[in-house]
Amino acid sequence: MEAFRTIPTGLSEEEREKRTTVARNNLELFRNSRRLVCASCWHANEAESAAMWNLYLKSGEGIAIRTTFGNLVKSFSTTSPAISGGIVQYVDYETFKPSELNVLVWAVLKRLSFEHEHEFRLLIVDPIGSPDGIYAPISVDSLINDIYVSPITPDWMVKLVEDVMKRYGLAKPIVRSSLNSAPRYYEPPA
Repeated sequence: MEAFRTIPTGLSEEEREKRTTVARNNLELFRNSRRLVCASCWHANEAESAAMWNLYLKSGEGIAIRTTFGNLVKSFSTTSPAISGGIVQYVDYETFKPSELNVLVWAVLKRLSFEHEHEFRLLIVDPIGSPDGIYAPISVDSLINDIYVSPITPDWMVKLVEDVMKRYGLAKPIVRSSLNSAPRYYEPPA
């Protein structure tokens, strides 16, 4: 923030040093505050994203959970810690000037080059800054609408997902991504 870095002119040397120290301490506090905020990041889009499959599955095999905002909120337990959330604002770090001194507002800022992610973040402030994050109990059954399987996941892995879901009593649809399928208009008329 420009207000943190700007020291007025015409001050005594002692006052200038004092304000410089305060400005440095404030900026250091906000830099370090990143360790105090735990985030759970979600892709918020109506359709699947080939880019997201490619970015986050290095082997190309994997699953994604589809939910709604309402189900996401409903899934949290009454014993969960205080949770905030926000749609990520993609900004040019070279020109952007935050207007608020709020660590949660800063926690939903991201470089403009990541705009394709359409990210929503759930945020919890962890005053201790534990390296393992914070446990927030949820209802998995309330959270999950569908399980999407990547377009190149082998059949054995789909079977494994089915078996795991049965073992834990989850009756949710498993949908194989159709991103690699031919368009429907290629199909002959019935």
